[in-house]
Amino acid sequence: MTQTIPIELYRQIAEWLIEDCPKGDLINLCCVSSAWQAEAEGILWTNCCLNVNRENNASYQRIHTRFSTYIKNITIWIWDSPDWVPAFSSTDPDLITLLEAVSHQLERLTIHARTSAASGVTLDILDSFSFPMLDIFHFTSSRSSHAWLPDSLPAFFIRHSIREFALYDQGAQFIMGALDIEERPLEHLEVLRTTVTGALAAAPLIPDLRELIMGHPAEDVSEFLQGDEMMNKPYFPKLRVLHLPEDADNLTSRLIVDPEYLPLLEEVYNFKWGDLFSSSEDAIKEFLIVRFTFPHLRVLTSHIVARNLTERSACKMVAAIRSTCPRLENIELTCSGDPRVWVEETYNNAGQLCIKIHRRRGPTLSTPSDLESLAYADADETETGWIW
Repeated sequence: MTQTIPIELYRQIAEWLIEDCPKGDLINLCCVSSAWQAEAEGILWTNCCLNVNRENNASYQRIHTRFSTYIKNITIWIWDSPDWVPAFSSTDPDLITLLEAVSHQLERLTIHARTSAASGVTLDILDSFSFPMLDIFHFTSSRSSHAWLPDSLPAFFIRHSIREFALYDQGAQFIMGALDIEERPLEHLEVLRTTVTGALAAAPLIPDLRELIMGHPAEDVSEFLQGDEMMNKPYFPKLRVLHLPEDADNLTSRLIVDPEYLPLLEEVYNFKWGDLFSSSEDAIKEFLIVRFTFPHLRVLTSHIVARNLTERSACKMVAAIRSTCPRLENIELTCSGDPRVWVEETYNNAGQLCIKIHRRRGPTLSTPSDLESLAYADADETETGWIW
């Protein structure tokens, strides 16, 4: 006897498919029945990607009519159009209508500006809309937007309770500076993704920040230095998680990662030791005591300048780091001599510390590189189309 699946289980099955299978399986489900189509489309269209100046009006109208009730996250790419639209031109009315339809349910808004004409569309969105459920706002630009973005960004933040903000822009530090106003619009921000100079400029404005992700490319921080020290070090008293740029040098790591200014750090990614571990034991010990004593640190991924990594040298390095970071649970080390080799600290069945040398590079150092890899991508480097 044929048994049918109870319809109340359709949603749960569809959610499992999107987690464990290619999205093509959900697309196939849409063809099975109207009930399956409703559940599958609801998941497929939770995330919607729009390409301004590469979509026609009919696309916005079709999405509005059929899928707007499902959309919670929107990514908007703003490109140069073949008939070049001047800056500050009006936004497509059908795009405005679509945004109005989803405004009450939108939770994440991402804007990728890839044209000098992006200011018109971006400012229309920031000035005209209020999204009561908005939790995450990401903005990236392949050019500098500090001439126009600060005009609208403060008021946008005052109207919304943003928990996570991303700003990748050549003028990030100037844009952050524009948010230093009496209303303190960034005061309750918990997650910030930006450039190194953007983070340094934002530090005084975000006392409750819990996670800081500084994406590549790494920048010249010399203007923030006085001799070999940071003039105004980023003080984040509640910061728990710090991601340094993958391509930053050891100077940036040493200047920013300071126990006096980051007292509650639990996770640090992409820290650069430079050639510290080729120094004398006294010099290593002194540096770690003064500059790398983190009593709460649990996770550390880092890189050293060395010809190679052996089990003996790795054990000495890990032991030295542990002497000032007693709660470390996971350590990864890579070296400049052979980027394929990396060291992992694990524990054996008896609970004893075990150093494992890997000769083939597995997953890259733990870092959220999805948005960061797109931050400065040009049209020729980025896949476009629908992102479900």
